[in-house]
Amino acid sequence: MIIRSFFEPFINVTLPSGIEEEDLDEEVEEFMEENDDVEAGVMFAIFTPIEVIHETYEGEQNLDEDTEVSRESVFEWGSVTKLLTWISVMQLVEEGQIDLEEDVTEYLPDGFLDDFEHDDPVTMIHLMNHQGGFQDEIADLFVTEIPEDYSLKDELEEEQPD
Repeated sequence: MIIRSFFEPFINVTLPSGIEEEDLDEEVEEFMEENDDVEAGVMFAIFTPIEVIHETYEGEQNLDEDTEVSRESVFEWGSVTKLLTWISVMQLVEEGQIDLEEDVTEYLPDGFLDDFEHDDPVTMIHLMNHQGGFQDEIADLFVTEIPEDYSLKDELEEEQPD
């Protein structure tokens, strides 16, 4: 921490958003005040592979129980997995391991989805924008018995785009 404190004046602390690190807590507090009717709470951290640079906890974890957000708060993943998937894909793009415009079948193992035919290739851009042609439907919403688990391969083969 002493080293970081010594170099602090020389470190660019303006974030990509244009907000200075020292102003983050105030910005989050203002956001929460402006959106308190739709946002319960927020927690985030800015970090490097070596250290946590900044942590913020604001608002309520559970409005029904009046529980403040803290470092120990646990939230359901919900739609956050989409963001994590996007970040992972973009890291693969940065590493040159995938091309967003390439037909996704180029990245599948040999023999996987051999019957998958399409006029135009399905790309990662299509998948990431929910335009891959896969049907979005609710099936077996209510079941009387626990269904058999499918492998990802079986599920994808059964639900190929039209």
